Amino acid sequence: AADKQFNRASLALLYDQPRLAQLHQHALSCQKQFKSVINLGVTKAITVPEVVFHNLQFNIGSSQLTPEAMWQLDTVALVLVHDVPNVVLRVAGHTDSQPFRGVSPDQSRARNLQLSVARANAVTKALIQRGVRTDRLHSQGFGQDVPLVPGADEAAWGQNRRVEIAAE
Repeated sequence: AADKQFNRASLALLYDQPRLAQLHQHALSCQKQFKSVINLGVTKAITVPEVVFHNLQFNIGSSQLTPEAMWQLDTVALVLVHDVPNVVLRVAGHTDSQPFRGVSPDQSRARNLQLSVARANAVTKALIQRGVRTDRLHSQGFGQDVPLVPGADEAAWGQNRRVEIAAE
């Protein structure tokens, strides 16, 4: 239950621009402090916890990145390139469960799988364009089979049209 609460909170954060700007500034401050610790000669291994970004969302039937997603990927790529350059990432594409019109349920499921692969590939391509090495990225589509939230309404569908990025 706590995991779902966190996911809902992270999705709500996407639309709170002042809070995002504040968190971005805090992240930059932490990044500077982290670099100062490294510069002091701390050599212990630092592990990267699994972090999943649930905010990379898409419009219905689209694999085109939104401006908000592009901004987020700019920030994610900077961290990946400069702070954790060797972490391998899983880029997982997802769709909502809305059926495509005029096709059978099986054809709709197949189209959703193709769309989820296209979404994962769009994010992977954007990260590569921002300097993340190709060998660090593994993309996969899951179609409608792994919803973030249950439901058959626009609120649930909107949250389920997404790409998640996680450390492997």
